[in-house]
Amino acid sequence: MTQAVHNFAPPESAGPDVDQNYFNVGWGGVRTGTLPIALEKGGAGNATLGYRDPDGVDTVGQCPWSASQGREDQMVDLDQTPGYTCENSSLLFRSFPFSKNLTVLRPLRPLPSSADAVLMSPAFVTPGLRVNGATPPELPCRVNAVPCSSDNGATCMVDSCTDADIESGTHTRLSLRVPPGSTPNCRDHFGMTFARDGRSYPIIKCDIRDAGFGRNTARFCEPWSRVGFKRNDTGAVLEVATVKHWSWRWQDGDVFFAVYEEDLEGAMSAANGFFDNSNGTSRLDLEVVLLSSDAAPPADYDPGATESAFTYVYGRGRSYASLNPESGHVAGSSRRRLGTSDRDYTVFTVNWLAGAKVGPGETYVNRGYVFASELGAVESLGDGLAERVYVDKVQEVDYDGRRVDLYASGGGFAAVPASRAKGRSTECASPSASLACSGSSVPRPNAAALFYVTCGERTRVGFDPYGLSPDFGGSFPGHAPPGETVRAYACRDGEVSSRPTWRLLGFFMRDDAGCAELANATYDETVCEVSWLGFSFLHRLWHGLGSLPSLTIVCLHQLSPTSGPSEPPSLSPATPAVESSVTEPPSQGLSHSVSQYVSRHLLECRYSHIFLLCSAKRDPRY
Repeated sequence: MTQAVHNFAPPESAGPDVDQNYFNVGWGGVRTGTLPIALEKGGAGNATLGYRDPDGVDTVGQCPWSASQGREDQMVDLDQTPGYTCENSSLLFRSFPFSKNLTVLRPLRPLPSSADAVLMSPAFVTPGLRVNGATPPELPCRVNAVPCSSDNGATCMVDSCTDADIESGTHTRLSLRVPPGSTPNCRDHFGMTFARDGRSYPIIKCDIRDAGFGRNTARFCEPWSRVGFKRNDTGAVLEVATVKHWSWRWQDGDVFFAVYEEDLEGAMSAANGFFDNSNGTSRLDLEVVLLSSDAAPPADYDPGATESAFTYVYGRGRSYASLNPESGHVAGSSRRRLGTSDRDYTVFTVNWLAGAKVGPGETYVNRGYVFASELGAVESLGDGLAERVYVDKVQEVDYDGRRVDLYASGGGFAAVPASRAKGRSTECASPSASLACSGSSVPRPNAAALFYVTCGERTRVGFDPYGLSPDFGGSFPGHAPPGETVRAYACRDGEVSSRPTWRLLGFFMRDDAGCAELANATYDETVCEVSWLGFSFLHRLWHGLGSLPSLTIVCLHQLSPTSGPSEPPSLSPATPAVESSVTEPPSQGLSHSVSQYVSRHLLECRYSHIFLLCSAKRDPRY
């Protein structure tokens, strides 16, 4: 998979305002429900990829994308990786011993008994990879020295704290509870949903914590594990699909989560019923627990053969900061980052940063690999492909392009490239089209990218790709001033839903007057095509006539401009018409196509442009 990023800012605008210095070198991912676990060797020097022993699987944390910042396993320099990451399907679980008084409530799917292996797969059929080592999601803490308020809703919170922090009085851990005589008042959270395994579950908010805690995104970092809320009075557990926020507004006690109910009313009813403490005389405490099994894998357990994987191969750090011509040469550093989302999707990307730079006219090239295979083949394939990753920067002078000419006719124009690489000439068959300006299919010194932009019925040819976008208080290639935004995806003075389109015409000189004259022209692929009006005209004129007594075909040769005469001069001041007279009528009557009839006699007209003139003796009946 080869990607290229080109900076098409004008060469004369070089500087920090237009240099590009941060890149996502591939932005993609996988469906979490289908491929729930990320596997990666624990460092570039590891001997093998661990997956056979449930206690030694080389998993990578998959906290939500918004919470992945700073996690060493989710955002790591490529020098610390083996050069590839694989996502494995049908994976599960960590052990949590079921007690005799533990009741698990899950509305949609039956829970296996403690004697059965707890298995999760897209089809709930295959055994899957066994993974031990999951931990319950941590509850966040409030920094007591910084009381949460509307001014510091995020900064007053930390993702976790120690028991020593709590005992010393510096932090307070968020706890889940329902006051005596109360219900959790569960309700809809603005229609938000969470998707998993092709199903969508509404996110609800319930009053099950104390007020005074600010914003915190829940760290659900092991999507292969199952989590529930346990009532400490009865031991019953309500399994949850996800927790989006442990807290958000310091003024209330809402926790935002989803249960395995697709219907909103059903979800609110299940949660309200489970957390109901309206008849209680004391506080109902809740605990976050894992749901899984201790069952040992079967004797024939062989995940390398039974499980599938999808792998990204992105290379190691030296591929991104190398002076070796065989592996590219770019400055800067690199890291890979991944994280889950609310839409059953694990995001994956490689960042190129910290010294990365693509200036005007430069192109960044990255060749990596992706492959699907059995889990057992991941390591051998990944190790081999990691050495073939190529990263480089291409300068303007490094290209072998071809000429691109813009031909205009009336209010339309077309871009015509040379027919071969490095070609320096183009052809336009229409005598009515004229050459407007010439450029190149690739970047070249002192040339800039020329675009054809449309917004509804409006068109624009120019070097500013935002020419039909809303004004942003600046000009291309500069940035928007503070407080403004470049809304390149929108149309100026158009409907809210209107979206522009762009066509890169090539790279042209900015001072070319011929290009400037096309500013309001409309792109028309047929500008350089010959119009065969004669056939259409004859077909309409004679269709359905029973006789065609006389037809005259006149072929007119129109010379296109050339650098010199194609034949020696003659005494004739004009190119003569060559006439072929056809007198026999069609033999097939009404069913015979006049255009087919005429075409048999066109072989005598060996000129580049043909016009058909006809005369006929009309049948008196018509």
